[in-house]
Amino acid sequence: MKKILFVTLIIFFSAAGFVFAQNWHTANSVQIAWNEVTTNESGDQIDPAEVSYVVYMSNATTDPEKANPVEVDQSTNTVSTITLNTEGKYFVGVKAIRTVGGEVVAESAIAWSDNPLYVGAANEFGVQYFLPPAAPTGLRPQ
Repeated sequence: MKKILFVTLIIFFSAAGFVFAQNWHTANSVQIAWNEVTTNESGDQIDPAEVSYVVYMSNATTDPEKANPVEVDQSTNTVSTITLNTEGKYFVGVKAIRTVGGEVVAESAIAWSDNPLYVGAANEFGVQYFLPPAAPTGLRPQ
C-alpha cells in the first residue's frame, strides 16, 4: 500500500511540474511570430489579406487572468517586436481580426503565450524584463 501511495505521489508531482512549466525569456525587446490565419473557426479557407492582428501583453503577476490586457501592436504582419520598459513578467497574446469591405466582421479569441492550445505542449512562454542594477559608487584605492 505504501509503495502504491509513493508511486502515485511521484506521478502527481511530476505531472504538476509539467503543467506549471514556463519558459521565461529575459530581454528588454523580444520579437514574436505566429502562423498566418488562412481559415475561419470551421476550417473553411478565407483570404489572408482580410486578416490583421492585434498583439497584447498582460502582466503575469498583477493580471494573471489576463482580464486587462494592454494592446501593444496592430499589423497585417505575422511578426511583432515588443519593447519592455517596465520591470516585470508578461504573457503575450495575439488576436486575428477579419475585415471585409472595410468593415470588421469577426475577431478571434486571443491566443496567449502561456496556453498550450496555441503554442503546443511544453512550449508555453512569457517575457520578463529587469532593470540593470545601479553602477557601483565610492570607488577608491585600498
